[in-house]
Amino acid sequence: VPLRFWAPGSSCQPAVGATNADLLQEGKERQSEMFRNIATVGTTDLETHIIKGTYNDQTVPKQKHLKGFIDITDGDEHQSNAALATIRKRIEKARATKGNWPVVLKCLIFVHKGMQNRADPEFQFIKSLARAPIQFLNLEAYLDRATTTSWGFSLFCRQYATYLSQKIFSFRELGRVYEINGPDTKKTLKSLKPSSLVRVAGFLGQQLNKLSECKVFEEEGFHPLSVCVMIFLAKDAYTLGTAISLSIYSLMDHLVKLSKKSAKDFLKVVNDYVKALDTLEDLRSKLKSTNRGDAAKLLPSKDDRKKKLNVAQQGPRMSRESREREEVNPNYKHS
Repeated sequence: VPLRFWAPGSSCQPAVGATNADLLQEGKERQSEMFRNIATVGTTDLETHIIKGTYNDQTVPKQKHLKGFIDITDGDEHQSNAALATIRKRIEKARATKGNWPVVLKCLIFVHKGMQNRADPEFQFIKSLARAPIQFLNLEAYLDRATTTSWGFSLFCRQYATYLSQKIFSFRELGRVYEINGPDTKKTLKSLKPSSLVRVAGFLGQQLNKLSECKVFEEEGFHPLSVCVMIFLAKDAYTLGTAISLSIYSLMDHLVKLSKKSAKDFLKVVNDYVKALDTLEDLRSKLKSTNRGDAAKLLPSKDDRKKKLNVAQQGPRMSRESREREEVNPNYKHS
């Protein structure tokens, strides 16, 4: 006899043929929603979105909570600081219990979502992160011991937090988010001096390396939260790859002018970039296996990587005559 969680004739009555497992799952979802509502009594709209979106269950944060979080913090320093304070409390509480990896991973998703906000030209959320203490992202000692598979998700949380920390550190050093490719990104990179270009490409390469070190834990398939993070990482890999490529192409026009040290640094950036792209093949294949081919296409295939390597190894596209003229007259501009 099917279990009953409703009054006869109630609008909550499930469809005919629903099994006991379906009814139990529906009951769990309603119970979780009730606990979320209780936890957010007396909180602001921003806190409500974060608390409900990072609740300790196995579901992906709802789009309405992520969107509400972005809408409230968009370009607002005060709200961005308030959001970080709430996220920090959520992570610290989860760490204190030595468990709750879903809470930690969801909090990192909210932080990453704020970083990816393209509607904020002033990068206000990342500025708030760069100015505030970010010890809550230092998860080196974090380990969830609740279940036999929690250690794998704990490791993924630590790697993911390390990548986000690297993004914040790069912003502190560069003062700009070059990987959010706007219409003026190419123009800005073109206007930089060769030494500055090498520095920008180096920091972007460090981000891509940390991204490639995020190894998604798999246990009889991928957890929905892991798939969500993989999509976020794929978007970053695409924009980072584009920004690094623009930096490399811009540097190719200045290779003759580079000092010996800068030229050495440039070659290291190119080599590290190629290695990072190779390691991202694992993320690409995992996304394809989850039927998220749309996200997998953001990552370069083997053929794409070969093309990038060939272009990078060609050096500046200058004729022999142009090279000779530039060596004699540094002010000579080749076409």
